[in-house]
Amino acid sequence: MKRSDFYMASAIMRKAAAVVFVIAAACLAACSQGGGAPELIFSDPPGIYQSRFSLYVTNPDSSLTLYYTTDCSNPTPDSNLYDSDKGISLAYRGGGRSDPSSVNIIRVAAFDSDGNQVGETLTGTYILSDVPEVRYTTMIVSIVCEPDDLYDYERGIMVEGKVRDEFLANRPAYWPDGNPQLANFFMSGREWERPAHVEFYSQTGELMLAEDIGIRVSGGYNRQNEVKSLRLFARYDYADKNVMSYDFYPGLKSLTGVPVGDFKSLILRSGSNNIWNSMVQTQFLMQLGEDVGLDTMHYRPVCVYLNGKYYGYMAMVEDYSPTYFETHYNIDADSITCVNGSAELWGERVWELDNGDESEFNEFKHMMNYIITLNMRDEEYYQKASEMLDLDNFIRYMCFEGYIANSDWPQNNVRVWRYNNGETEREDKYNPDAEVYGEDGRWRFLLKDLDLAAGYGDAVETNIFSRLDSDDGGLRLNAVFKSLFRNADFRNRVFCFMCDLISDTMKPENVGAALGEVAASALGEMRYFTKSYGVSGGSNEAWQNHLATPMSFFARRYDIVREQLADEYDSVWANLSVRVDGEGRVGVNTLNIDGEAELSYLVGLKVSVTATPADGWKLKSLTVDGKPVELEEVDGELCGEFMVASRNPELEVVFEPDSGYVRPEGRLVINELKYNHPRIGDYTDLVEIYNGTDAPVYLKGYTLVKEGKRSDGSDDRDEWVFPAATLGAGEYMVIACDNIGTKKLQVDYHASFAIGVGDKLTLYDRYGEKVDSVKLPECNNFVVLARDELGEWYYEPYSSFGEPNIESGGYELTSVIDSNAFGKFIHDGRFIDDLAEPDGDGSYTITLDSLREHFGSDRVERHMELLESARVSGGYDLDKALAVLDYHRFYIETLDSSLLLRY
Repeated sequence: MKRSDFYMASAIMRKAAAVVFVIAAACLAACSQGGGAPELIFSDPPGIYQSRFSLYVTNPDSSLTLYYTTDCSNPTPDSNLYDSDKGISLAYRGGGRSDPSSVNIIRVAAFDSDGNQVGETLTGTYILSDVPEVRYTTMIVSIVCEPDDLYDYERGIMVEGKVRDEFLANRPAYWPDGNPQLANFFMSGREWERPAHVEFYSQTGELMLAEDIGIRVSGGYNRQNEVKSLRLFARYDYADKNVMSYDFYPGLKSLTGVPVGDFKSLILRSGSNNIWNSMVQTQFLMQLGEDVGLDTMHYRPVCVYLNGKYYGYMAMVEDYSPTYFETHYNIDADSITCVNGSAELWGERVWELDNGDESEFNEFKHMMNYIITLNMRDEEYYQKASEMLDLDNFIRYMCFEGYIANSDWPQNNVRVWRYNNGETEREDKYNPDAEVYGEDGRWRFLLKDLDLAAGYGDAVETNIFSRLDSDDGGLRLNAVFKSLFRNADFRNRVFCFMCDLISDTMKPENVGAALGEVAASALGEMRYFTKSYGVSGGSNEAWQNHLATPMSFFARRYDIVREQLADEYDSVWANLSVRVDGEGRVGVNTLNIDGEAELSYLVGLKVSVTATPADGWKLKSLTVDGKPVELEEVDGELCGEFMVASRNPELEVVFEPDSGYVRPEGRLVINELKYNHPRIGDYTDLVEIYNGTDAPVYLKGYTLVKEGKRSDGSDDRDEWVFPAATLGAGEYMVIACDNIGTKKLQVDYHASFAIGVGDKLTLYDRYGEKVDSVKLPECNNFVVLARDELGEWYYEPYSSFGEPNIESGGYELTSVIDSNAFGKFIHDGRFIDDLAEPDGDGSYTITLDSLREHFGSDRVERHMELLESARVSGGYDLDKALAVLDYHRFYIETLDSSLLLRY
């Protein structure tokens, strides 16, 4: 068993909660572990303990001598000699600052008689805390770096160091006043990346993941802060894999439903520009951005220790690396181009290629120039622009940034990406038939660094159109927007989206709920961080007072932007009342309406509307102020638009039962299943959905629900919502089900829960009506549960996911007429033939006559010679006889009362 497996097994047995990050930055010495190198193991797994104890190390090779350190340095023969009788005494060292915990970083290595290190260094973080359930409320981390890798004058990445002194000695005459001076911590690139060991813990101290990685200082001007942001890199240079695999963001899934659980890089983000005020500005605003449909970095609050010292509250956020797009969009990372727009340390505003080919970077610049220089009132030019740039994304991005009054944008903090569909020629990049968002080859913008916004950026009175419609140089985003804004369609779409913001996400009560959620997740750790580093006013109370700034901003900004929109459009506000009757879904511009809603739009705007009846229903009417709206069907939805012509328009959508509706022949069914027995193991569960109807089925909004029991008897319920996907008539959909999220399977989609014996799987349509269900009977890893043409379930040795089910004649499930028959077939939890006799040792004996009767005389006669190997006193050993006859026995504890397994 690997050391990590040993600790993980221990952790599984302990109650897990939110993850704590302890980063003990440790530089891993360059050493090779041969095939026979010993693997050292601590007597007690790293984690949180409430009292001191002596730690021991298992050394499988007594010819080797162990040395250890407690200062995060790599052990050498000059370090502390390990005494197997005394062990290593954990001390109350103190986490530092106002943190009441004591943190011990223990590193142990084995050396031969010549003083050469043999095998890897063993690293562990031991936190002593009297009341850990009070102290830790977030995810917790540890970095074991040669301390010189962090703090050395020449190579330390956390200090001003040699780079600062050389800069002062050779400061250029043109260096702008007010810009930071260079320092070690301002350096970037692989040269300034240091090897490290990172450990991820639950808040109760269970070791969840330990990896050898690389670390760098991250950020811009805020690298000068005492608490610096850190970027973590998984590479083959440090470990046997190049990803950190863990469910860091529960519930985070790709567009196709696959859990996002592989990360090549992560950022531990300090308060950055908000370290002296709200601390959570970017996290909070990212959440609002996600609500309006923008690409964002997900975050999770963490408590961080650096080389055994308390480093404070940080946000662990995703990194916009190529892997981000691979995991979020299921797009090959090698087909992604990313471009950054930023103000460098010396103030120059530049675009730079972050990932991809130079030719693709040139295509990005061509797109910018095309839109800026050509007249976008010309529909031909405008159409071409829409094929290069995702206009919906661009509108949402620009309007959102403008609304929050981000002063560190658009001249800085800009990131753009594209999937390079087709060949390198520009004309081949756009794919109008792409079914998945992001795969059509258009450029899209990502939200990045929102610290200097919403009360900490431009003034609340800042005119949103003065920001968006002016050509201020910089990265020329405003010039692109200004050119497009001359087009009537684009202009209408901008105002409609701004009205959507006013009607929903930016309502003060919705903003307050989002801010409250983010603040609550940080509250516990901020008690220690504010006092330890004097940030956010030096106390938890002062920090909470700082949260009033963004809340006050949004409360005032709401009315200010409403007035600015009305002035710019030269119109007045209308209150649009929406009412939906019957079964179906309705969309008004970018908003989904359920039942009734009151929306705000400007008089004169053309607003889009969509209506999709539920199965068995039809659209009776869609009217505005009693007048029907002209509709056309697009991708299964009825689409149209109407003009807001009065101050109080009423949109009414009525669905009615479709008396002429004829359900398609056949059914949509759960068709084939593969699941673990026992519930844990290395096999991924699979569920196949088959469309047995004679028409395509649009699955968006359908759900697959698992209901079962946990080991403690509590209810275990999970559900997975189908993405926008159509399953054609006679087609199959394969869904991988596990709660790991790291499997790389060739399946259609991925549900984030495992299934097992005793669970009930139910497929519901988008309106909550049951489509199909099955309760999972006993089944081993080597067969699947499949349906035959009559819909009956049977066990099959050969899987056929994505294809018609195989019926090899191996096993089937049939109805039990007499429940008393169970006594003949099940004994001590094992399935046996009713004619076989137990031998008392767990085996069974079957007579030759019974074999002939049950399996057929011809089959038995053909195998008589081989059956001799199964002969025992009184007949034949059942297991051996079945093996000869090419059958297998199942181990069964329970069966559904209506089903019976037979050969």
